Amino acid sequence: MENLILWGFPILGGLAGFSSKLFKSYVTLLNIGFAIYLALWSEGLVSGLFRLPGAAGPYKSAITLAACAIIVGFLLRKLTDQLAPNERDFDLPPLFNKFGGALCGFLAGMALINFAAFVFCTIPQKTAASGIVSIPAVEKTSVRNLISLSNLLDGLSFQAPSRIQRMAKLDMLLRAADPKPPEKKSPAPVKGQEKKSTESKAAPAAPANTAPVSAAPKKELPPSSPPRSAAE
Repeated sequence: MENLILWGFPILGGLAGFSSKLFKSYVTLLNIGFAIYLALWSEGLVSGLFRLPGAAGPYKSAITLAACAIIVGFLLRKLTDQLAPNERDFDLPPLFNKFGGALCGFLAGMALINFAAFVFCTIPQKTAASGIVSIPAVEKTSVRNLISLSNLLDGLSFQAPSRIQRMAKLDMLLRAADPKPPEKKSPAPVKGQEKKSTESKAAPAAPANTAPVSAAPKKELPPSSPPRSAAE
């Protein structure tokens, strides 16, 4: 089911890009990519600027990621609408225009659905969907694709951050939403051991500070007189 979701949405994006022109799909791909990039790697900075009540505390990372992506994407969309030239200035071949737009739409849909899946995996209620999708598989796939997107944009902006550090950052956000392990209970006693323990409890224990019983003193007999002779 997770493959249907993670691959179905990019296909829908490709169909939408096929019906539009290449330039529009390309600009949409850039806006979505940079919005996701900035939301991912500015989450630690932005989340430290505000607090949430105790009940909403576990949702802080998800709210920060989603809000940053939506705000940055909206601003980039408005900026490109003002600065982008008219599409009619790019007179491209129709076939190239359509298939190029489909490719950009496919990539934009893939970036968007992987980011949405990652944000969903940062909330505690992600286990509720474990009967529909495999949560570990969704986490692994979304992290891998988001790291690939980040590496692509890093190369375009001449940056070289550590891949391991970035994976550790995303993994930390995911593990923070994992349910706490149940407390370990002591194993139930075996029937024979339980019977012995009850018997030992029932038997009264001897007092520890009792003095030892002394033996009764023997009575000393008086010395016997020597026997008298017959002459006396």
